Formats: sequence, structure tokens, C-alpha cells
Amino acid sequence: MAEATERRVVERDEDENQRLWTVLIVEDTPDVIRIVHLALRQHFKVLAAPDGLKGLELALRERPSLIITDLMMPGIDGFELVRRLRADATTKHIPVIMLTARGATDDKVMGLESGVNAYLTKPFSPRELLSTARALLDVQETQAELLLTRQMDSLETLTGGLAHEINNPLNYIRNAVARLQIDVDDVIKLSQPGAAGDPAKLAALAQRTRKMADTAEAGVRRIQATVDLMGRYSREGYSRLEREHDVWQAIADVVEVVRPAVGRTVEVVTDLPGAAVIRCVPEELHQALSNLIQNAIEAAPDGTGRVEISGSVDARHLTLRICDNGPGIPEADRQRIFQPFFSTKGPGRGMGMGLTITRQVVAALGGQIRVDPVPTGGTCFEVRLPLQRARISQPL
Repeated sequence: MAEATERRVVERDEDENQRLWTVLIVEDTPDVIRIVHLALRQHFKVLAAPDGLKGLELALRERPSLIITDLMMPGIDGFELVRRLRADATTKHIPVIMLTARGATDDKVMGLESGVNAYLTKPFSPRELLSTARALLDVQETQAELLLTRQMDSLETLTGGLAHEINNPLNYIRNAVARLQIDVDDVIKLSQPGAAGDPAKLAALAQRTRKMADTAEAGVRRIQATVDLMGRYSREGYSRLEREHDVWQAIADVVEVVRPAVGRTVEVVTDLPGAAVIRCVPEELHQALSNLIQNAIEAAPDGTGRVEISGSVDARHLTLRICDNGPGIPEADRQRIFQPFFSTKGPGRGMGMGLTITRQVVAALGGQIRVDPVPTGGTCFEVRLPLQRARISQPL
């Protein structure tokens, strides 16, 4: 019955289903529905409902591109219709034009607060209606493109970071296995009948073999952790769920995994008194810390290297410093190290995304990161994070 009534008011076009957009008119005056239909029919498939409740039902079922509603209607008025549309996840994004014979400022404010995107006062111009409809849809398409761009940027950063997390320990495993192969060949030669076995050399080979095995095992654990993380993302989506997390404990965990994986004889000293709990996405924080700590260990000289990780907490912020006694970073490069794909490690030793990702994680937490030279040689990265982030109010 409702469909038959609608068809008497709105003349159907044979090719209407080929149109890109659909508009729903919620209006209890047939003449107004005809005017809107004539104004939009060349660009829209037009649906119509005679009151707010039927309009809500049709909107939930058809999910139109645009809704044009009267303010005063039987059942529920236009304000209540828009509130219910905005309360439903499937219709909250649909732009709404409200038609009204009442042009009072209070009505317009109430409509905007309920979620109306644009107002037209009766009698309205068909050209004005069409222009308003097109403008709202253009804005929506622009927002969709921006959202897609941001999602792709986030995906690029995420996949780049995950590739970084896999590539580095993979190199450690590759190097450890190559060294193990050489040492095993030496052990086989020394074990041959008649070979002059050198106990000291055998002991050194055994010690190095154990070290290389530990390095390979740490690399495998790190890759497994990254694969597990990717698996969670693929099953659950990248939800970016924040929770309370202890930064100092995160550093201890990262050091335990990264230091043996790097496979260098570098002393790592930590001075992290008290607790430093912030609200964050733990996986992102761990990735940022891994990048900084791994860079420091790799920069420090093998055998005499030293990395100092210190932190402090005041009433509002935590400050973290990661310093190494390596060769340092030239001043010209310090201006570029946070740029994507810039690396000082040389070909094949990094893709230049680690510090870019770290900076983005720190910025997302409302913090700052900087790099300082050390007068005696080496580099210090300082990260400053707020313990609590202020809520950002939505613009009116």
C-alpha cells in the first residue's frame, strides 16, 4: 500500500536504477514531493515517505545517498527523525537537508544540533535545492577520499614497520647461520682422525657457536612475535585499542628481545626509577622503542659499546633518553633522520622507516622526540610524553 501511494506521488523513470545517487524525500505534502522530484530526478533515484516513521524505516532499509525531510510532520517531526538517523551506525553518515516554512534561528540551531547538514526555507528554488544536494554529496565524497588516503597511509606505515620488524632479525639469523656453518666446518676438520685438535680453539668455537645459536633463536622469537601481531590484525582488524601500559616495563621487555637478536657485544644499562604508566597502543609503543634501542645498539662499537637508557617522571610528563657511544650522526643528517626512507646505515641495512614510524607513534601520544649529539661521541634520542592526554573537543 505504501509503495502504491508513493508511486502515485512520484513518477518512476525507467532508468532510475542506473543513477549513482538515491535521495529519500520525507514529506507529508504531495506537491512538495513532486517539486523535489522534478528538481532531482535527472541525477537521483527518488524515494518518498509521507511521515517521519515511514521515512526512518525506508532510510534504514534503502540507505539512500541523501535525505530531504520536512520539519513539521505527523508522528515524529524532522528533528526527531534526524536524531534517530544519527543514532544508527548505518545511517549516521547520510547528509540531511531540512525543509521548513519556519526560518527562525532557534529552529535552525536545534536542527544543526540534531545533525541537519543544510536548511532550505519554503518556498525554495529547485536550482538551490539541486545545488545544495550536489554540494553535500561532493563534501561527503571528499571526506571519503581523505579517509581512504589516511587509511592507506596508515596501512603503508604499518606494513612498512612490520617489514622492518621482520627484515632486521632475519638479517641476524642469516648472519648467525652463515657463521655457524663456518664454525661447524672448522669443528669437523679439527675432529678428523689425525688432526691436531687445539683445545683452546675448540673452546672458542664452542663459545661462539652457542652465541650464534642464541642470536638466531632471539631473531626467530622476534619474527614470531611480529607474525603473531600480523595474525591478530588480520583476524581482528587494526583496532588501535588503547590501554594503560608501563613504559619502563616495555623497555625491559624490548631490551630482552632486541639485544641478543642484534648479536653484538654491547653493554646496555638502564636507570628507570619508579613507574611510568601511560595510555597507549602497546604494540605501537613497543615498535617505537624497538627502533630506538636497536639503532643505539647497532651504532655502539662491538666489544666496547655502551647504551644508556634513562628515564624520569614528573607530575605531567615522562622523559626517556637513549644514548650510545657510537660515532654519532652528522649535523646535516640529524635534520633528515625522521624523513621516510632516509637511513644512515648504508645499503641493505635498513629501509629508513624506523625513525619515521617512531616519530609518528610519539606524535600520536601527544609527545615530542629529538636527537642530540654527545660531546664525547655518540647520539642521544630524547622522548617526552604526557602522562595524560587532554581530551580534544569536537568543533561546533
